[in-house]
Amino acid sequence: MLKDDPVKIVDEKSAKDRIDQWRRQELQCENFVIAAESFNLLHLVSLVQIYDDLFKLGEKLRTDPNNNIKTTKSWVIQFMRSVLKIGDKMEQRNRVGCDRLRRLFNEGITSTQLAKAGCHKCDFFVKQEYYEVFLSQVSTLETRRSISSLSNERLSEILSTANPDSTAQKKKRRVEFMGEEFINIADK
Repeated sequence: MLKDDPVKIVDEKSAKDRIDQWRRQELQCENFVIAAESFNLLHLVSLVQIYDDLFKLGEKLRTDPNNNIKTTKSWVIQFMRSVLKIGDKMEQRNRVGCDRLRRLFNEGITSTQLAKAGCHKCDFFVKQEYYEVFLSQVSTLETRRSISSLSNERLSEILSTANPDSTAQKKKRRVEFMGEEFINIADK
């Protein structure tokens, strides 16, 4: 679709066709961005698996005294730093991001869901205090399952009970602009 030649505008119908073509292309672009970010998050997940596999290997190697491995965790960290040719901070950043993403996946959240929500790979490398704000916005798997199993009527009832303002009648808003009155413009 993006490779299609643009519709030539010669009249109103062709103008509408060109706008519709542009709109379809925009949707394709959005889908492409979501797919790319989803893949980027999956790439980070593959690093999670590498860390897990290295930890298992480190445990195995540690049993042989000739390998001189005191702790498996420090061996894994040193191995990653050496192979990737990165410093302590970069390795720690990778490991923290992997741990955070692993926990979300264990909760049943997919990379596509994260990408559609606007998450990026770099979101998992932020300071702990900022990450905790992000986590506070993510409901637990149990909560998500209980919400999705509720009927729409029951969910509306719960939400209106939890938020009494939602059932109260809203005041009409009157806005005047350049002598013209607009009522409830904010609700449109």
